[in-house]
Amino acid sequence: MKFKIFDEITEEYAGTILNFVNNLMGQIEFGMFDKDGNEILDPEDFYENTVIQSPEDTINHKKGNSVDQANLEYWLLKENGLKPDIYYVEYTTKDNITPSHMFVIFKHNDFYNWYEHAWTEEKGLHKYKNLSECLFDIKRKFCPIQYSNTCKVYMIKELKEGTNPNKVLERKIVRINDNPTLVMLTEKELNTDNELLPTIPNNYLTELGFEDTIQERLVFYPSIQKALYRDSFLNMKNKVLTVYEPIYNSLVYSPSKYESPTSEITDELWIMKPVKVRKIGQIRVKNPVKETEPTYVYGSNNTGTMKTWDYEILNGNLVKDSINKNYNKYCVIDNNKKIYFEDTSRNKCIRYIKDNNSRKLKCILKPTYSMMTDKDIAYMFQDKGLKIVYSNDLINDCIKVSVIDNKNNSEIDSELCYDTSEARYVINCFRQQYKIRKVEKKNDTKN
Repeated sequence: MKFKIFDEITEEYAGTILNFVNNLMGQIEFGMFDKDGNEILDPEDFYENTVIQSPEDTINHKKGNSVDQANLEYWLLKENGLKPDIYYVEYTTKDNITPSHMFVIFKHNDFYNWYEHAWTEEKGLHKYKNLSECLFDIKRKFCPIQYSNTCKVYMIKELKEGTNPNKVLERKIVRINDNPTLVMLTEKELNTDNELLPTIPNNYLTELGFEDTIQERLVFYPSIQKALYRDSFLNMKNKVLTVYEPIYNSLVYSPSKYESPTSEITDELWIMKPVKVRKIGQIRVKNPVKETEPTYVYGSNNTGTMKTWDYEILNGNLVKDSINKNYNKYCVIDNNKKIYFEDTSRNKCIRYIKDNNSRKLKCILKPTYSMMTDKDIAYMFQDKGLKIVYSNDLINDCIKVSVIDNKNNSEIDSELCYDTSEARYVINCFRQQYKIRKVEKKNDTKN
């Protein structure tokens, strides 16, 4: 199998490599295989009998899990002159379940590039100024807020093809020091010789009891642009702000929207221990960007609006962030896990719910929804308890896949599939449509 494009490495060639990788990876679907090359359909056998495929086998099967796909991406990039590394991210739920993902990062033209294919929502190339920023973004997107303290990233030393992925992860990983890049903006000059002490922020949300007033913290942000979000009544124009970053080696905490209502917009992070900071530059705030005014909820039905401020760099080692105009993506989901109004405003979502007079509908930020586990969603809706079952239908000589209501053992949806590949596709569709975690295999059916 040829993994290399025969050409000179040039600026244009880097694009050619990416096109080459995209074309090959675009043919790969999700799937797992055992040591004999047989596809594994039963989820209970996924991690017990699965082995890591060779790049050639992944291409020939046109299927692979995130480990197989990361392995293929690694060799495609490496054989064409780049220097990729394989990483692994995981978190642990309260039920001691450990969702995980494997991915590839390579450095090119002073940027760290995360190339993704298996994770559908993040498919493509993502560029970052440094490795910490890259790893932090992946952790933020993959690990739900409530499990951020258990979220870990590792570099994979070796992927031995033909072995079980779990055995590779047990012995071949090294924990990455992945403290994120954080900033704090202030009009005051801070004393960088002394540690800053955690405090309770003084703002109207803490004064009214809508933001946490117990945990003392130092609030930082993942970017200058995020730190510049301000409530609509605050005028920031022409203010000169000094930018500081923390000097720390401690855990950061990602607050929930109940602890900090604006956190879903700002992505703020808390450091709960005294830390020193260093000055990295200054900015001058310019005009607000009128078309980007996200809203947040505090209390039961109160809403607030934040302004997005443009800015210019005055001095220091700073790179200007692009203004994110896609932050305000909401969707309505109902208790059957149907999704409406993706990529729309929160007000439109709320109007839809009120017009339908339904308690079974919820308005939620799309990025938050994408990070929620199936169990989180089921808990939010007090899930009735659905499961997917599949079996060989001997009458029709096919595979039947059904959605079953556990309470009364009734079938609420089903499909007949010609082969295991089609059955796998239908199972994935049902899992996404109904947000079901449990998949079972039943005995062959004759009627």
